[in-house]
Amino acid sequence: MQDFLKTTSLMLTNQILPVVAIQESLQMAFLETPRHEFVLPHFKDAAYMDGVMPCSKNRNLMPPALLARCLSYLHIDSCTNVLHLGCASGYTSALLAKISRMVTAVDKDGELLTRATQLCQKLNLANVRFYQGNSNEGFGENQPYRAIFVETPSSSISEEILNQLAPQGRCVALISTNKPFIEIMVYQRTNSGIAAQSVFKFEQALLIRH
Repeated sequence: MQDFLKTTSLMLTNQILPVVAIQESLQMAFLETPRHEFVLPHFKDAAYMDGVMPCSKNRNLMPPALLARCLSYLHIDSCTNVLHLGCASGYTSALLAKISRMVTAVDKDGELLTRATQLCQKLNLANVRFYQGNSNEGFGENQPYRAIFVETPSSSISEEILNQLAPQGRCVALISTNKPFIEIMVYQRTNSGIAAQSVFKFEQALLIRH
């Protein structure tokens, strides 16, 4: 897909910006990152449609607008040290790498991690590192993180992950305790501890490929 800049522009204009205001650096990241490279080959032509897209047999990329909303709550800038949990094929990791200082990306699937590494190397993203591990445990080696994004939905966020936040750092997680809905939760380390806030709720069906 050679003319992907035209399709990323349409994705940004028609899907993302009508529903969420995002910083200019994140807009540029969505424009410049070839989403079609991160999905399964036979879904490349549909990669920029509004919906989930398979990146492996059992894993999907989030819909662009929903992903943009999640990332907007992290308040990332060029000095931010980011932890990305449940990185799959690395699309979100690539977006994060374009707007932050350093990205530590973790997933349990070794094959997806190999692919994610190759794709980000192809994009010359030298500030992202991929590690195989349990997303429920975070990744202590490169802590503290000013931003943590837990992309894989779970019933709760572990204390181990929240303990890896820097002072005033933010963690955005998808929490699926109230079926059929998933809540976007924002956790922030404050002087008095961890503050939690539910900022958005959506139907679980949005993350299912129909």
